[in-house]
Amino acid sequence: MSLAIGRIGYFAAVLASSLLSSSAMAVTAEAPAGSFRGVQQDHLSSFRGIPYAQAPTGELRWREPMALPRLEGLINASAYGPICPQPNNPDFADYPQSEDCLSLNVTTPDLKPEHSLPVMFWIHGGSFQKGTGRWVKTEASRLAAKGVVVVTINYRLGLLGRFAHPALSAELHNQPRANYGLMDQVMALRWVHDNIHSFGGNPENVTIFGYSTGGVSVNYLMAAPSARGLFHRAIAQSSAVLIPYSRHISQASGGLSALEAEGLELARQLEIGNNAEAVARLRSLSVAEVLALPRPRNSTNPVIDGTFLVEDLAASFSSGRTHPVDYLAGVDSWEASLTKPLQRMPLPVFTGMMVSTYGFTEASLQKQYSLDRDTSLVMGEMFADSFHGSTLYLAQQTAAHKRNSFLYWFDYLPPAADDIPGVPHGGEVPYVFGNLQHRDRIGSPPETAVDREVSDLTMSYWVNFARSGDPNGEDLPAWPEVTVGGRQWMRIGAQPRVQSNLLSARMDFWLDHYEQLKAQ
Repeated sequence: MSLAIGRIGYFAAVLASSLLSSSAMAVTAEAPAGSFRGVQQDHLSSFRGIPYAQAPTGELRWREPMALPRLEGLINASAYGPICPQPNNPDFADYPQSEDCLSLNVTTPDLKPEHSLPVMFWIHGGSFQKGTGRWVKTEASRLAAKGVVVVTINYRLGLLGRFAHPALSAELHNQPRANYGLMDQVMALRWVHDNIHSFGGNPENVTIFGYSTGGVSVNYLMAAPSARGLFHRAIAQSSAVLIPYSRHISQASGGLSALEAEGLELARQLEIGNNAEAVARLRSLSVAEVLALPRPRNSTNPVIDGTFLVEDLAASFSSGRTHPVDYLAGVDSWEASLTKPLQRMPLPVFTGMMVSTYGFTEASLQKQYSLDRDTSLVMGEMFADSFHGSTLYLAQQTAAHKRNSFLYWFDYLPPAADDIPGVPHGGEVPYVFGNLQHRDRIGSPPETAVDREVSDLTMSYWVNFARSGDPNGEDLPAWPEVTVGGRQWMRIGAQPRVQSNLLSARMDFWLDHYEQLKAQ
């Protein structure tokens, strides 16, 4: 109980000092979690920095998040809370950081509970190392104005969000371990389930959506037992998931070492062993000491711990053991943009990574990708196909188990960005939220009428899907469902159209590979 007091005091202090602009007015939402004072402006109400769990500090560091008691008094919710600790990032340089960061933000067009609007729950990307629910690209006003309640969240990042050590595992025997950031997401969904009705949202119509590692999170939440019933639709944007070989907590898998082995190595650098004092010493580390540790060398994806996540993602999707929700997933046309930092890596090293991570043989990669071509081109194709292939496979598996399933390929670039080969990773996010002034990945060109049309089209598809599990609607180009074994991609751009033969031979290669692994 006492762990919540500091944060309540912080919110009260902000309430006393906050000033509303002349064009805004205060508004209050009475919810089971407490009474929250937000801001209403332009027919939208915003509530920011609402805590959804106790501060994961001290004895609660590296544990599943703990629920808060009902907050007493009128809690200010007009200012964002601190972002979760992460390395310095120019995008978030002015945002205060704190380990006490588990908060969410709600934007709603209607506070009347009887209206029960669809809820869209956004999970930010950032390699599970950086990011926040208050990013300018995902400011939710334009999207909420389409008639949905939008929730954005913070969740634990880096080693604070995913870590394992044998001493911690012994203490947390039979409890969820390692995936603390993903556990935070589930806790935030529970808060939504219990409270969103007070903000005009329907707890029985929740869509989770996210890009990059936010999309990875979406896919894993579909398989996490504790998330069952907390959402009803899922949108995975630009998600390259390691579906054949997930990381495991206590044993190596494919080319990935056990997470506990990594934790032991990191602890040794601080002269912490595997003994009775290890847990207390780990939890006594300052945030700065944790951030100073080397970033993990292996996959940063979620980890199979036997409790929170119980099997590889491919097994969950192919067997139909995912939650029975409708699914929409897709990619940007230049996911290879992410390989730029890898260009100095020798191709044999990169190829070895593909072999160990995805289970290919070097001979099969040579046959499909002709490795003697231009190194940057080959690396780009292989890396991008880790997005294309996994997205197609998961959509097909969802369709095979009789759930609505839709695929998209986002390839709209404004004329001012004609010097790049396609839409870079994350390039669709400003269009999904309507924040075209923040298209920094393509130089933030001046907005045109066509730009806005593409954004409105994209938002309409997303909102329609959130309402009914089907993106189609009046005056929108028809978007067909993925059929069993089908490859119907909606190409979203200035001239949206359906295409079924995108990267046909390369996708044959990936789908055949996944089927071979399934048969083993």
